[in-house]
Amino acid sequence: MDLEENQSQMFLSIYKYFEEEKKVIENIKSITTQLNQKTTEIIVFIQDVHCNATNQRIKDICELIQNRILEIPAYIKTLSTIVPHKEYYRFHHYWKNIFQRIVFACAFCEYFQCGKLISNQKVAEIMQIWNQEDSNGFHLDLDDYLIGVLEMAISSIRK
Repeated sequence: MDLEENQSQMFLSIYKYFEEEKKVIENIKSITTQLNQKTTEIIVFIQDVHCNATNQRIKDICELIQNRILEIPAYIKTLSTIVPHKEYYRFHHYWKNIFQRIVFACAFCEYFQCGKLISNQKVAEIMQIWNQEDSNGFHLDLDDYLIGVLEMAISSIRK
């Protein structure tokens, strides 16, 4: 009977682990879906530059983007509380494309308003998350930063 009880306990603990993980993933998906919607709205504004590329229109678009970006840190903060500590990269694939688009939007505004490349530190501050120094916690991954900046460069060529 001991062996049977041990096996039952083992399977019960495995089942509980998977159920808890399923809840975490569902919560992550819920937040990232909302965050994705916000970043998609921002990207739509940027795409308008390709149709109406006057200096004033670009300035107006950057203003709209910056106002929308102010909404993003609240979602990221919620997301960071859901993701278990030191498991950032385990779930990173759920939000990496979203973070890349946020970097793209920030880089776009910085370039067209100031004429310079935005730093990963400044983007992390805008997003209100840690930078690479605390890689065990929620942070802006260097790859996500670089891909977002490259996307901005590609998009600005189309202007």
